[in-house]
Amino acid sequence: TTAAGQPLWERGVRHMNPVHSLWPGSVHPRSNGGLLVNGRFSPAFDYDAPGIVSIGPDGQTEWGRTYMTDSTDYGSVGARFVRFAEHSDGDHIVAVDGRNTLGIARLDAEGIPVWYKRYPTEMPYTYVVDLALEPDNGITLLGHAGGSGLILVHTTSEGEPLWAYHY
Repeated sequence: TTAAGQPLWERGVRHMNPVHSLWPGSVHPRSNGGLLVNGRFSPAFDYDAPGIVSIGPDGQTEWGRTYMTDSTDYGSVGARFVRFAEHSDGDHIVAVDGRNTLGIARLDAEGIPVWYKRYPTEMPYTYVVDLALEPDNGITLLGHAGGSGLILVHTTSEGEPLWAYHY
């Protein structure tokens, strides 16, 4: 929208494959003026799968990707892409949660996975709450462990854990 709240464009968003329906989760601004729309695609397979659609500054779909297309990807069936941060080089850092797992994925500017790191917990119902890129390019992940407190994981820029605490 403009500063006065007038729409610049309105578009309907569909994944590149019209068989899949997008259940939107959140929207994240990009430095190029575009957006990343995060959600779940259903029925993608025998279960919902996390996905991302990139929308350009003009509202046109640039690309769409479905992730975790089998149960070994991203930890488990039911994983969700929750929070995004854009790295200074245009890559995307994505917070992932799944059954008893917190994780961080790095996707390139086109949404192709570069790496994925899992940080398993022994606590049920573990969820990502937030993600922060640090000035040294390290990554801090904040999670909630179903009724038993919060979890902080601090990593290098490549997702290697430096420390993790449960409070």
